[in-house]
Amino acid sequence: VVKFEFKGDVDGVEKVQHSDFNLVHVDNMLKFQNLPMNSQIEVFSTDGILLFANIIEGDYILLLDDFSQGVYIVRVNEISTKIVIKK
Repeated sequence: VVKFEFKGDVDGVEKVQHSDFNLVHVDNMLKFQNLPMNSQIEVFSTDGILLFANIIEGDYILLLDDFSQGVYIVRVNEISTKIVIKK
């Protein structure tokens, strides 16, 4: 379990750096970089509904055009983070 402590106004994570990969939330896309082989990417709504799942390696861009404004949980393998989509 990884614990994050946020101070001030936080409306989502813009960048996640992990020893195995990078995740950057830019405009209306998620950029995954240096994903290990067979990485499981999942996007969940805050009520736990799986909205996207795929197995990827290397670099990958997930366009968020089809996602409505709101908060989402992004999980890469066993690492989870929150993103906020504003439109």
